Amino acid sequence: MAIVDKYGMVCGLVGELAYRVVNRKGVLQTRPKTRKPSGKTLIENKQFADGSKLSVGFL
Repeated sequence: MAIVDKYGMVCGLVGELAYRVVNRKGVLQTRPKTRKPSGKTLIENKQFADGSKLSVGFL
């Protein structure tokens, strides 16, 4: 959902387009795609989750 601010600038997503304000200028971009992690990223995510679970017990 896009929002129009008090200056008339659009900010947010509309369909496949993303409106942004950069250096006080309106920029129109294609909507960013989400990527699924694979390979080593999945292993690193699992290791981080395991480490986080261990550290919770020490607080």
